[in-house]
Amino acid sequence: MHCNSIESCLSHIGEFSNSSSMGYPIVVDVENYADYASLRTSLCADASKACIRVSDHTHGNGFPDILGVLEAADKADNSVIWGISQSSMLKGEEALVSDLRRIIDRSVRGHVFVVLTHCSGLLDKYFARDPRRDRRIVVVDGKRCDLPTIRFVRKGDDCDGAHVDGMKGLLKKLEDMSGESMARNPVISVVMPYDAELFGRSKYAIQDHGDVFVVLVDKYVEIKRVADKSWASCEQWEWLRWQSKSHADFSSLVAQRWGSTRDLCQQIDDVFHNQSSNERWLLWLAMRVFGEGSGTYLGFSLDQTTSCEAWIRRVYHALADVARSDSRFESFFAQRLELLKLLPANSTEMQFYCQSVAERYGKDAVYYLSDSTDHERRQWMKTIDENDWTDAEIEKAIAHASRELSYYIEPFVFDSYNSHLKNDNISLADDLTCYFNRYKYQKIRNCIDDDFIEYVDKYAIERPYNKLRCRSAVTRTIDKEGVQAYFIDALGAEHLGYIQAKCREYGMISDIQIVRCELPSITSINKEFKERFETRDVKELDDLKHHSTIYLYERCQLPIHLFEELKVIDKELRNIRDLLRSHGAQKAVIFSDHGASRLAVIYRHENEKIELEEKGKHSGRCCRCEQSPNLDQAAYENGWAVLANYERFKGGNKAQVEVHGGASLEEVVVPIVTLTLRPEKVEYRLADQIVKYSQGKVTLALCCNMPMNAPRIQIEGVFYEGALDSDRRTARFDVDQHTKAQAYRATVWEGNTNTGQVFDFVVERKTKQRDLGL
Repeated sequence: MHCNSIESCLSHIGEFSNSSSMGYPIVVDVENYADYASLRTSLCADASKACIRVSDHTHGNGFPDILGVLEAADKADNSVIWGISQSSMLKGEEALVSDLRRIIDRSVRGHVFVVLTHCSGLLDKYFARDPRRDRRIVVVDGKRCDLPTIRFVRKGDDCDGAHVDGMKGLLKKLEDMSGESMARNPVISVVMPYDAELFGRSKYAIQDHGDVFVVLVDKYVEIKRVADKSWASCEQWEWLRWQSKSHADFSSLVAQRWGSTRDLCQQIDDVFHNQSSNERWLLWLAMRVFGEGSGTYLGFSLDQTTSCEAWIRRVYHALADVARSDSRFESFFAQRLELLKLLPANSTEMQFYCQSVAERYGKDAVYYLSDSTDHERRQWMKTIDENDWTDAEIEKAIAHASRELSYYIEPFVFDSYNSHLKNDNISLADDLTCYFNRYKYQKIRNCIDDDFIEYVDKYAIERPYNKLRCRSAVTRTIDKEGVQAYFIDALGAEHLGYIQAKCREYGMISDIQIVRCELPSITSINKEFKERFETRDVKELDDLKHHSTIYLYERCQLPIHLFEELKVIDKELRNIRDLLRSHGAQKAVIFSDHGASRLAVIYRHENEKIELEEKGKHSGRCCRCEQSPNLDQAAYENGWAVLANYERFKGGNKAQVEVHGGASLEEVVVPIVTLTLRPEKVEYRLADQIVKYSQGKVTLALCCNMPMNAPRIQIEGVFYEGALDSDRRTARFDVDQHTKAQAYRATVWEGNTNTGQVFDFVVERKTKQRDLGL
């Protein structure tokens, strides 16, 4: 029998109650909890009917005693049984059908009504076809609602909301369900010692107590929209659930921790260096949930990651999936560097990344590498070593990968001012500029050009360094007042471009004087400056070239030690800057004993013409001997035979990183560097506002509070080049086209840059007075 409303159903129940007992129970089924609650309210309010709950016949965590329920109903003339279907559905459809058969076919003495839920399908399938049974079944036709989800927990504290205890509490909760309670809380948490798998046939969806993820996603819709249970371990989800107890939503939990759900990337450094693994996972989850870094490398690396560990790996590797032609590549490259600085270093992942880009991109791998880690520096140098490059390509690759190497390859221009080369010798300045520029590129490329060897051999015979001033002569002219002297062992002229660039960065002025050391180029005979100055000695550069076990040529033939060389120099320049800023000295002067040669190490050739008794203590570059060996490419000075090419004396020990002791230009040519702080404002002035015309010319003197490089002045569209004094702070201009006695205006230029400084001056001429005898 089907009814279309609760009212109709109650009418039929009333008719059954007022008539003689049929001898069998009357089964009433409703399909939603709103109708169920209405029926329960009406029947329980009827004092003539005894309400019998299955839950009252349940003990501990066992299933109810159905026989006891039916016996209780027999004792009452008019009764209503609640909870039969709920308890049977926990066991599954087969158990439910079996219990229904037992109930429907059981003889009873009075009027017994059994109220079921969600059983119309089974009743129609198994019982309604029998007319004798059909008249004892009443089904209320209504919209079927979902069954609640049942979640097993071990203890009450595992629940974020209300819970019930054991089987008895669960059945009572199911017996009291209503449409409102189902809508408000479709999940029933019950403290139960069983695993959900024991209830695998249940008509209810039963979740295990360990499935805390389901609890979280029910509470936090932000997580539910994005996350999957596999994104963390059960322990991590459990930890998050405990953290979230006092927060209504995930965004409030994140905001309480880090101030906002936006710009979470600002927390990466602190969290990943100082917080627990759970906190790191939570930050990653928050960035995934709230879409951190859209359009950035951070967002790109987060996309599709399903764990914190996977995200970290992707931070390292994701750039390899972006082609150089992609418009995002350059910004992603820079952002990746900054992001990696925020994360703890992971040498293994970086090594895998380097191998990956090398295999995928070959020569172009250099554009995927920086100078931030040992693995990248090594792979960058390896890629340079294994491929052919022009200097222009090297420069482009360096500009992308390393600011430090860009500074290193900056040309240092040798000129008449810093070398004091004059007249017929001035061409050597250009030769030195070219030589050291080429030397640096070959050091990076880890090879020697054939034509460069020809230059080395030519200079080995001519030994043009003798045209330079010796260091001792220049040292005697340096004023000691307010000076802090530094001795950087093995600092060669190859590093002068780097020093100039770093001085620009650190706000210092470098005044460089080019000198030569004594032969052989070893420390013991090249530290006369220590007699005049008390120096702070820096040995790290020389130790790196001679005593490093990491960069031994036999173990590693790549010039990766260059990065460490630059670090040593940079550290000392920063120390000097800090000293000058703290007024510890007015200026600093850097001395060097000698330079060093990497190319002589690469060359690996012995001089076979003569084998000296001493086997080349200084890697075969020099050797004591009583008389000159009369070799074209070897000098003989101070009782030493000194090779000026890239060979080593036969029997000499092979150099391992870099070598000195010989007379190649990079070993002999050394700088004296004077450093001062750059003035906050560059100021120019004319020495005289009134300039005399004398001996057929007008000479202007322009003074500056810092050294000038290429001063020019412009007068009425005509440019004049200045001649610098030795300190480069005064420039003199022969103004040969503006000699009339009148006022002029001059604009100051530095090279091709207009400084904006303008000066007025007047040219005066002497007037011849005629004696008129008055």
